[in-house]
Amino acid sequence: MKKAKIIASLLLGAIWLAGCGGADVSKETSLKDRSLSGTPDDYDPVDAILGNNPDLDMAAAEAEENGPQEQEQMVDNGPVEADKDYIGGTMAVFFPTVLANGEEIRATYKVVTADANANVVMDNVKSGVETEISPGTYDVTFTTNKIAGDPELTLRGIELQQGRRLTRQVKFPVGEITLATPGGGCKRSAIKIRQKGATDWMKGKFTTCAPIKLMAGEYEAKQGSIEISGIQVYDGGTRTVTVRKQ
Repeated sequence: MKKAKIIASLLLGAIWLAGCGGADVSKETSLKDRSLSGTPDDYDPVDAILGNNPDLDMAAAEAEENGPQEQEQMVDNGPVEADKDYIGGTMAVFFPTVLANGEEIRATYKVVTADANANVVMDNVKSGVETEISPGTYDVTFTTNKIAGDPELTLRGIELQQGRRLTRQVKFPVGEITLATPGGGCKRSAIKIRQKGATDWMKGKFTTCAPIKLMAGEYEAKQGSIEISGIQVYDGGTRTVTVRKQ
């Protein structure tokens, strides 16, 4: 390194002498001052020729030692909502509620395995409460006496997973009718009612002037000797039908 500096110094001096010729010392000083004006005090022309820069060498060494610097990015995804249906454990939980004509009603249900064996797992279970069941796939049949005729409604292929709660709202397609007597006011009297085409009358006590919840469909009724046919019940509908002799 020293030898290279000596050679560079001699070369720099030869170039300077060749360019200046016999110029006097004062001119030499003036040219040198002008050429070096604006340079740092520790500027070394030999190091400049050889490409030596201690500051750059030190920065490169530090960069190599520390490795590449990565800019850390903070991402705010906000609060994570808890899975309210995760309960843990080895069982599943079933939580059904039953609706009829827009209001929640009481019902019971039966749980049967959804396979060729159709084994009954639970029976006469109340709706509106959480019930633990072994994980699996089931057919669930709901029954309610809050609708005329105690109808049934079956949900098939209900999958209950281990450690999870399944909430299900079961909607019976139900309407409401009131059989009214003609004339002013309404006089209560016993009636019978059945689905169109059925041979048996529905079990239970029914009267005129009182609303009756029925599954959507067509019905016929009887008040004494008076028979009423073509009573149409619509899902979610509320109707009043006047009893007249036909």
